[in-house]
Amino acid sequence: MKKCSFNSKNFIAVSITILSAIVTIFVICVALGQKEFEFIASSLFPLIGTWMGAIIAYYFAKENFDAAASQYNKVIDKLTPEQQLGSISVSSAMKLIKNAQVIQYDEFADKSVYTDLLNNPNMNSFNRYMFLKNNKCQYILHRSTLDRALTQHLSVANSKPEELKLKDLINSTDEHIKGYVEKGIEFISLDANLLDAKNLIIKNKYCLDIIVTLNGVKGEDALGWITDVIISEKIKN
Repeated sequence: MKKCSFNSKNFIAVSITILSAIVTIFVICVALGQKEFEFIASSLFPLIGTWMGAIIAYYFAKENFDAAASQYNKVIDKLTPEQQLGSISVSSAMKLIKNAQVIQYDEFADKSVYTDLLNNPNMNSFNRYMFLKNNKCQYILHRSTLDRALTQHLSVANSKPEELKLKDLINSTDEHIKGYVEKGIEFISLDANLLDAKNLIIKNKYCLDIIVTLNGVKGEDALGWITDVIISEKIKN
């Protein structure tokens, strides 16, 4: 035998019906014993109907909203990673440059990479270092690149770690270091999406960082920063 289903929706519907019937019968009984039946019927019954309609409208409107929200979430869950990224704007996901810890290129040019970055208590917790010049991004150097350059520097006889400068990385002939210094960043426009950013990273084996400018041009002011980590985090499992 099929088991009868009696959910919360049925319970609310039955409750409203029973309550309405009881109120209606009571009012009719009272009204029939009075001369003012016509007055009561014309004023009180519409009020009861309005009250019932408001309750039912509220209940079913909320139910429809919940159903629509649930359906939307199901659709989002079924999106491919590429579709998910394509639905997220760069402007909503990026880190704002004004809130980022950046290094002014001109001020750092003659400073030691080892002393002022890798061994600096205020900077040594970072894995990426962004260098700006007149609000334009020049380089983003990763700790792995700096460590590689330092190792090479110390392999030379009588060299000291504090002697390694940023210009040494820029002028390096090591393919790995040179690649990440010269090609480590790409640029994207403010109206692009994360799928566009991901595709830039895929096409450039040295790139793990995307700088957001108004039109995606290198010579424009840096507005935001998208990393490979941000892109990975935005993809739902």
